[in-house]
Formats: sequence, structure tokens, C-alpha cells
Amino acid sequence: MKNLTGLRAGIVAGIVSFFMPTATGLADNHNHDNTIIFVSGPSSEPFFGAIEKGFTLAVEQLGANGEYVAPAGWNDIVQTYTRFVEVAIAREPAAIVIGNFFPESLTPLIQEAREKDIAVVLYNSGRDNWQELGATAFIGEEPFQMGYVAGKAAHKNGVSNGICINQIAANPVLQLRCDGYVAALEEAGGQGDTLILQSEDSNNSQRVRATVRGILLSNPDIDGILTLAAHLGVDAVEAVADADKADVVRVGTIDLSNLALELIREGRMDFAIDQQPFLQGYYGVLLAQQHLDFGLAPTNAMNSGPLLIDSSNVNDVLAVGSRFPGVRGAN
Repeated sequence: MKNLTGLRAGIVAGIVSFFMPTATGLADNHNHDNTIIFVSGPSSEPFFGAIEKGFTLAVEQLGANGEYVAPAGWNDIVQTYTRFVEVAIAREPAAIVIGNFFPESLTPLIQEAREKDIAVVLYNSGRDNWQELGATAFIGEEPFQMGYVAGKAAHKNGVSNGICINQIAANPVLQLRCDGYVAALEEAGGQGDTLILQSEDSNNSQRVRATVRGILLSNPDIDGILTLAAHLGVDAVEAVADADKADVVRVGTIDLSNLALELIREGRMDFAIDQQPFLQGYYGVLLAQQHLDFGLAPTNAMNSGPLLIDSSNVNDVLAVGSRFPGVRGAN
């Protein structure tokens, strides 16, 4: 869950999309009593494309009155996503499905939605306090475990000094992933650290490659990299090659892309940790609709990850992606 130029203008266009049928809006409902608005992440990101596919299938199978809205890219993402949620709440639908990606901005809005008797289902981010905020359910990853499983896999492949590249510092979930990665390495007798990458730079491959290459050349003891997005994993593999360290530095990533999966098959990347975003989109709608229809709500958070993908199962994942493009969050 990556570039948006002139996003301030895009905010206006995105807000207008709430009220007009668009490629990402599945319903133009004038009776909001049963509307479910799903506020997703940037439509340019394959991860969120898988979420949209899950949303779409759930809406079709359930006959739900669902609307899917999303910004185009990552620039000014805190401000933009917050505004999308504000507009969704202002429409007073029956339910909203959102990620609590930026708690400082979004937690008050979740509370506002509940005060207006709007059901809230959280996906992806917000696991720690979804019940305290009055949300109906949470579906998503266990972020510390995502990083911890990555750290275990990295250690198994010989990493003793790794860095975790965090491209969205404002989202505490990403830092928890890095914390898990470092904890697993330290538990195994190694060490790790976090590198903060500006969100605006995360879709600039040349800048990412130059940054990672510089880190590797100035810190020759680093022998492992974990990225928190698949496209950054691809950039990291290229940066390792640029630094002439392909035989020394091991790379893994969180989330999937076809390029990342192919690199795993080729042996140039060790693993990817999958949080199965399709399930987040599908169950986000399902949980909201079942609550609206029957008053049902799970009593515990629902896990969609971590799932380790490495050389032992990557061909199976690629085969699914070939039959059902985008379902695994790869393109």
C-alpha cells in the first residue's frame, strides 16, 4: 500500500469522484443508508490494485452497495488520504472501510464516524487499537511479525547486519515491521538498523538506487536489506549490483510485484513477505456488510499476513498471478 504530481489539484478531482461514477467508483448512490465507502491507497500501486480486486469481487458476490475511492499517488499522502476520509464521513454512509495509516490525523475521524453511527472497518493499519476506537473489525497484517519473519528468513540466508528501508515514516505500521526485522536479527546474534526514505522519493528509482548504493559503500559491513514495498526491493537489488556487492548483500522485501517474484525465481532476491491484500479488500466489504445486515462482528483481529514467499513456492504464486492477474498484488 507511487508518484502524484500536482496533488493539490488531484485532491479536488478525487473528491469530485465521490459524487460521480468513475473507474474507481462502483456505485453512484443517492440513498446512503446502505452505502459502504472503501477508502483505499494510491491507485498506481499494485498492492492497492489487489485490494480493489478483492473489494470488487465482494461487492459482486454480496450485492453490496459499495464505492471504492483512492488517490492517484503518494505525494502529500497524509493530507490527501485524510481529506478522502473526511469527505467519505461527510456523506454519512452506512459504513466506511479505511486504513488507519496515519493515526494522528485519522483517529479523530474514526471517532467522528462512530459518533455519527457510521460503522467502521479498519484494514491494513490500525490493529493495535481498533476495538478501543469502536471499529467493527480489523483485517490485515501483524506488522511486527511481518518484519520478524523477514528477519528470520534473512538470517537463514546469512544476514548478520541488515538495514530496513522505511519509505513512509508517518505510518507507525512500517516502523513496526522494521522493529520486527531488527529484533529477529538481534535475537540471532546479529544487528540491524532502519533507513528512512522520503515518501516523495520512493517512486524515483534512480534516487533510491543512488541512496542505497551510497549506504552500502559507506557501510561495508551491511550484508542484508529489507524493503517495505516490492518496487523498492527491485531498486535495492539493482543498487546492490551497482555497488558490486551482489555476492555479499542479500535482499528481501515486503509485498509483491511480478519483477520481485521473478528476481526470487532467478535467485537475485531471497524472499518476499506477503500480507495478501486481496483478502483485505474482500473481507473489508464482507465484514462491513455482515455487520450492517446481521449485527455481526469478529471478536479478534483477522490476520492476512505474514506469508513467506521464497524459492520453494514462488512458481506457484507466479502461476496464480498468470491465471488471475493482480490478485496477488503483483503486476
